[in-house]
Amino acid sequence: MRSARKEWINQCHCHDSNCNAFVTYKNSKRLFRAALRKAFDEFESSTARRLEKEIDIDQKHAWTILNRRKKKSSGCMSLKKDGILYTDSDDICDIWYEHFCTVFSPTNYKDCNRQNEISEKVKAIRNSATKDTSANWITFEFSEVHDICNKLKCNKACGHDDIAYEHLRFGGKLLMKHLCYLFNLILQYAYVPKEWHKSMIILLYKGDNKSRTDTNSYRGISLVPSITKVFEKLTDIKLSSIRTDFPNGQQVAYQKLLSSLNASFNLQDVTLHHIEKNGTIYIVLLDSTKAFDTVPHDGLRLKLHEYGAHGKLWLLLDSMYTNLYGAVSSNGKLSKWFELKRGIRQEVPCQLNCT
Repeated sequence: MRSARKEWINQCHCHDSNCNAFVTYKNSKRLFRAALRKAFDEFESSTARRLEKEIDIDQKHAWTILNRRKKKSSGCMSLKKDGILYTDSDDICDIWYEHFCTVFSPTNYKDCNRQNEISEKVKAIRNSATKDTSANWITFEFSEVHDICNKLKCNKACGHDDIAYEHLRFGGKLLMKHLCYLFNLILQYAYVPKEWHKSMIILLYKGDNKSRTDTNSYRGISLVPSITKVFEKLTDIKLSSIRTDFPNGQQVAYQKLLSSLNASFNLQDVTLHHIEKNGTIYIVLLDSTKAFDTVPHDGLRLKLHEYGAHGKLWLLLDSMYTNLYGAVSSNGKLSKWFELKRGIRQEVPCQLNCT
């Protein structure tokens, strides 16, 4: 495939379907991908056959293969603070409580004038949206709620209310009808229930041989109630319909059917292209520490208004970011509740897509 690509670049580098070099390169690329998929399928099939054959002969070896394919536990059994190692579950919860209280403390701008400017703009937007509540009037149809609920995946973690996706998916049309009515009431009054402001934070170990006793070696993922997730998904659809030019086509993060593998392939493809053309390429890698956890709420409110959310839709989003609370779940225990004065909740689609 690479030789065909190199020949195509040296000859013309065109995208004409009548060009033999271009057609040859595309065909070789198609065959390469087909061979890659076939090899992966054969590997999975051979592994399954070997397990099926050995499960009754050598169970130890079979379980070794199965356990190797499982993800390692990301549980936090001990933490260090001020040089002291804590193993008691209550002490660990208290350490996590203090850690996330610091992480989600208010953002202090280096330029005080900029901070005051943003606050004044948000106040003006809020006053304008309160007076003009007819703008961006949207409603949810039963068919939309029904489609979302039917596509909910089973065996997913639920929020602090212990209502799972299965309750909503298999609750029947009557339940979905009541949910649709509830969601439209929330839109009408631009008010989000208080329980929806709460999220349970679970901890995921980042890996890469980082210290398991360091709080910075874990990533917090917010679990909101399942009903809230359905409402967030519906709101995300409405927000996406406002702007067709957002996000940028080159964005990979939080896009359907795309992952870091696509970003890696694009980067490698562009790099190889410039190397083959004897050109110069500059690659800049930026990794922001706690990027999602430090997003200022007023700055996000301002960006949502610039994005195109006005009137009641903006008031609804404003309500969603007011008086947020979180609690950390660690080793089967829940910490004290604390206020989230900045940051967005990961695993919430409409919040991630707008940042």
